[in-house]
Amino acid sequence: MNNRIDAIYARQSFQKYEVEFVSSTEKFDTSTPMGRAMLNICIVFAQLERETIQKQVQDAWHSRCQRGFKMGGKTPYGFRTEPYAMDGIRTKKLVIEPTEAAIWTIGRISALRTIGRWRTH
Repeated sequence: MNNRIDAIYARQSFQKYEVEFVSSTEKFDTSTPMGRAMLNICIVFAQLERETIQKQVQDAWHSRCQRGFKMGGKTPYGFRTEPYAMDGIRTKKLVIEPTEAAIWTIGRISALRTIGRWRTH
């Protein structure tokens, strides 16, 4: 939404200073009503494309997390990473480390976090 608003403000600033936007790659310019309409349509579709890509990345991230794949960052205590191939792509998967899990079980850490006694920083 902010990108559309920014584009509208930019266009209003152009109008305020009597500047016309003429695209060198597309066949429209903002000096005509049709050119202004086409610019607005392009802005809307660009925003739609950004939001669609964002949703696809978010869904892929969530899916990989649900399947237990490591998504970066430091490996949590009680786990280790193991090389894994998913759909032909080499990645890593989180696997419980029995020796560490015996000391601090994942359930215990979760319980301590819930009551506010476990700090990650």
